[in-house]
Amino acid sequence: MSSMFKVRWDNEAPQITIERMDEPAYCHEFGIEDVVDKPWFHEVKRYLKAQEYHEGASVNDKKFLRRFSAKFFLSNRILYKRNHDSTLLRCVDKSEVEKIMADLH
Repeated sequence: MSSMFKVRWDNEAPQITIERMDEPAYCHEFGIEDVVDKPWFHEVKRYLKAQEYHEGASVNDKKFLRRFSAKFFLSNRILYKRNHDSTLLRCVDKSEVEKIMADLH
């Protein structure tokens, strides 16, 4: 979560806008429109695998992706996120999540 506002004049009260997003916030940072059919970690995996950026990526998008992907580890087409205690957390897409939840319940 983050907040930001601009104050144009000394006596102007800032307007605060709160939005709820259905997809991860980094998707908006990358400027990706077609995130529906791809897992949330698609761009990170693509960058780690081939050092490629999405089409039309700005300099800031590329910088963000490099920094964001530093927390991840790719091993045999499986993406893991490094936790603060060096534990590797496996990244799963929506279909895998549904299968895991069905198996657990």
